[in-house]
Amino acid sequence: MYVVISKFDPQLRDDLGYYNKDEWVNLSDFYANGGCNINDYLRIENNQIAVLKTIVKDLGSNDFKIIYVEDPFSEIYPWHYNIGSLDELGKQSLEFFISFKPQAGMKVSIDDIDNLIRGCLRSVFWVAIDFDNDGYIRTDSEMGLVIGCKRNFSWIDQPGIFVEIDPDGPSPMASLGRDLDD
Repeated sequence: MYVVISKFDPQLRDDLGYYNKDEWVNLSDFYANGGCNINDYLRIENNQIAVLKTIVKDLGSNDFKIIYVEDPFSEIYPWHYNIGSLDELGKQSLEFFISFKPQAGMKVSIDDIDNLIRGCLRSVFWVAIDFDNDGYIRTDSEMGLVIGCKRNFSWIDQPGIFVEIDPDGPSPMASLGRDLDD
C-alpha cells in the first residue's frame, strides 16, 4: 500500500496521471510564479509534515533509518556553485544538513525527519528513510511525500492536502533508480 501526500487534487490529473493545472509545484516555482506570501507555502509544507507525523504515530513507528542521501554539495545541485541563490528557507535547510550530517545507515528521530523532509520538499537535498513495520518515506520533485505502509490512511483530512492511496504503487526504491531486489 502506498500513500501519496500531495498539494495536488488527484481529480485534476489527466489519463496519464499528469497534473495539468498551472500552479507552483515546489519552492522555486512558488517564487517564480509570483508567490509573494511565504505563509502560503509554509501552510502546505506544515500540513504535509502533520499528515506524515499522524501516519507514523498511528503506525506506532519509532525506529527510523536513512537509507540514502543526496549531498547538496554534489555536482547534481546548482547551489553547489552558488549557495547565495537559496532563499531563507533553503538556507535554513542547508544549515540543518551541514550541522546534522545525515548519512546512509544513520538512525533518526521523528524530529530529525521533520527537518530532513522539509529540506527535501524545499529541494535543497534528498533523503530516503525506512521505518519499522516495513514502511518508508520518499519525496518527489513536485512537493509530494510518498509513504509506503501496510495501512490505508484515506481517512486523513488536512486542509489543502490530498491523500491518495495506491495499493499497487511503485517500488519504494523506484525513485532511487533501483528495485528492492537489487
